[in-house]
Amino acid sequence: MKNDKPQPPPIPAGLTAEEKQEFLKNHGYAYNLKHKLAASYVYAAAATVAGSHLPAESCVVYLNQILDEAGQPKDPVERMLLEQIVMAHHHVGRLHVRAATAESPDRIKAYNAAAANLLRELCQAVVALKKYREPAASKKFTVVKQQNVAKRQQVAFVDKESSAELETPGK
Repeated sequence: MKNDKPQPPPIPAGLTAEEKQEFLKNHGYAYNLKHKLAASYVYAAAATVAGSHLPAESCVVYLNQILDEAGQPKDPVERMLLEQIVMAHHHVGRLHVRAATAESPDRIKAYNAAAANLLRELCQAVVALKKYREPAASKKFTVVKQQNVAKRQQVAFVDKESSAELETPGK
């Protein structure tokens, strides 16, 4: 798996031995936040259904596979959106399981409502990711001046550099 062995970052000059150790420890924590914490949220959702049959590390592998299939985005916002989508997907499933196993009609209704609300948010996140991935719109545009008078159509290209009036044929 790609992200299992992080490369140590370059250590800034002038640090004491304790500061170097603290620096590397903090970078290790940051690595875990980036590469493993979202997987632990997926595990929290899935383990309530799968129980002890699901090793926590399998969620790290699973999330990395999803990110690989999505092109292993370098953009941190795009990565977070993908992780949020995966987390929401599994929490929607967890809520459906809770609704299916609930004993009272009120709990069934509450779990189904929560699942529907989260599913709506999930769909919005998917649309947001799609829009985020789209290239920016072109800033170039063309202005066309058009006039339809007396069943005649006259079209003129408006050029900001040209200040001369266009003559109308037949006048």
